[in-house]
Amino acid sequence: MKKFLYLSLACAVIAGLGIFFGLPKYPTPVIPFIIALIGLLLAISTVKDKEISAGLKLGGILVNLMPCLAGLSLII
Repeated sequence: MKKFLYLSLACAVIAGLGIFFGLPKYPTPVIPFIIALIGLLLAISTVKDKEISAGLKLGGILVNLMPCLAGLSLII
């Protein structure tokens, strides 16, 4: 289950760079929003695991929630 947190972090970095810095020039802000949403789902899937600390789980969720909300505000 820890590999889901690593994938979630990678999704957060890709989405955050795309939304906040605009480094990879995506045609629409929907693409980084979808990437952040995938990362958020991966982080939420680790909630039931008892071996991972609660701080890591919460951090994984929050680090994907910010690009997700920013992308949602750009879409709307």
